[in-house]
Amino acid sequence: PGTIDRPYDTPQNGYDAAPAGGAVAIASGTYAGGLSMSNTDVHVVGVGRPTVASVTYSGTASAGRVLLKDIMFFAGTFTGSKLKCVNCRFEIATTVAGPASEIEFQNCYFFSGGGMPAVLLAAGASQVSINNCALQGINMGALMIDTNVTYVEVVQSELSCRPGFPAVFDLETAPLAPPHHFSHNVIVGDPAVAASGSGTMTFFNNSVQGALMSAGGPIAEYHA
Repeated sequence: PGTIDRPYDTPQNGYDAAPAGGAVAIASGTYAGGLSMSNTDVHVVGVGRPTVASVTYSGTASAGRVLLKDIMFFAGTFTGSKLKCVNCRFEIATTVAGPASEIEFQNCYFFSGGGMPAVLLAAGASQVSINNCALQGINMGALMIDTNVTYVEVVQSELSCRPGFPAVFDLETAPLAPPHHFSHNVIVGDPAVAASGSGTMTFFNNSVQGALMSAGGPIAEYHA
């Protein structure tokens, strides 16, 4: 098993059989079961845009990054480290929670229909990068950042929420060094950003529709 002619019956069985440094290719189709990624250095790539119910990542990489690519999920939970997620789609809600670190999303789409933000960065997460992604929320925002989340950057992405709700919630109250960084994004909300503290966020060269508000008043937007 594990060949093109004799594939494993589920993504999980294929993943569990893969050795460290190996890669799992998931064929086109819809898979009802979830995928739990807990190993070291095992990559997962979709072929023909498969749909998998959910992904839970608690693994790591001994060097570089674990690659997760070209798959549609309904939900994702990330607590591991050293992952690069490329060209994936998440249809319900995505959570990155401590002790997650060095998690990078590139060219991904995130959506939540209500009750949860499209992406939640929960307490203890660190070194999270969102690059060239689209985040769309309904009534809990596109992106929510909890307290005790450090080293966050959101670059060249679109973050939007329906009228009456912020696109970005930042719940951190204490100043951060460095602050959560947003640059070259399109941010649309009402307000665009709601921050619980001052000195927790920086904004450079964003296109913003809506106010940038914090507990200390408006947030400065800098342009080169």
